[in-house]
Amino acid sequence: MTKLDKAGGPLILVVEDEILIRMVMADDLRLAGFQVLEAINGEEALALFTANPHICLILSDIRVPGSIDGVQFATLVKQQRPDLPVVLVSAHLPDGRESVADHFFRKPYDQKAVINLVRDLSSADHLPDHNRDAL
Repeated sequence: MTKLDKAGGPLILVVEDEILIRMVMADDLRLAGFQVLEAINGEEALALFTANPHICLILSDIRVPGSIDGVQFATLVKQQRPDLPVVLVSAHLPDGRESVADHFFRKPYDQKAVINLVRDLSSADHLPDHNRDAL
């Protein structure tokens, strides 16, 4: 788990099992001013989500290893925090299950478009009160 800087930007959870994709996305988000937690599967993502109530956005691949895939994780997140933005990504065509998310990107995706969407969805105007206090 990453130690968080309280003076940093909004906290984003990136869930991606492909290490290079996860590293590039996390690095780009950090360069854009975000704090980032990284998970390689749904179980790790759920543990980080539970332990970090100030997460402002979830960015998750749909197909991750383990017993909880990205859609199942997004569903669990939305049950606990329906206001939390969730962005799902996949190299595969959507099958309808991704509708639990606020947005979907098909891989390969435009990194700048994802960063811009994350910036928009995690802005103070879009955040619930308990997340605004974390900024």
